[in-house]
Amino acid sequence: IETGFEAIAMMRLLKDGEDPDDLLESFPRHLPAAVARSGTDAAGLKQLYAAIRDGWINEDAQGWLSLSPLYPGVADALNAMPPEVDCCIVTTKQERFAAQLLEHNGVRFAAERIFGLDRGMKKEAVLRGLMEQYSGRQIHFVEDRLATLKRLLAQPDLRPLRLHFACWGYSTDAERRDAARLNIHLLTAFSVAEITNTEHDIDQ
Repeated sequence: IETGFEAIAMMRLLKDGEDPDDLLESFPRHLPAAVARSGTDAAGLKQLYAAIRDGWINEDAQGWLSLSPLYPGVADALNAMPPEVDCCIVTTKQERFAAQLLEHNGVRFAAERIFGLDRGMKKEAVLRGLMEQYSGRQIHFVEDRLATLKRLLAQPDLRPLRLHFACWGYSTDAERRDAARLNIHLLTAFSVAEITNTEHDIDQ
């Protein structure tokens, strides 16, 4: 799942009896048919997803926020970021929701450094902009979705990036093995020291 509305299609597939383990690999192939069976298109499901989420937040913002905790250690690491490190967040969430979640979890983070769905840009486009903005500096990218990292690997102009696969969350053993085979650094905890001390980059 890359963006929120796809969760609706995933739940439908699971309800219809699709094997969860199979969907780890086959969900992108199933997605168009699942969307079609919903009686609307991707845009319609996005609107539905947004309407339900916004209604929930309007009625019970704290309840919604409480179900989206950060992984252990992430808040402390973000708050302890050294001043010489320019940290940005590149997310498929809308920026206002990312900011709310950070604030709820006690993270102090500049809004202008959150690059979200609102900008209508794929992550690689955001990263190109950051590479231009921080020309001459090493950029590290931490991502918990292997498919996104593979997309970056296929684009030669992004080779200067150093890529890190976040092993927490919903990654599988197979994905971690695949990432290691591609020489993507496996990040076991959100640690600035571990990130900046690695020598794994796309050229290796």
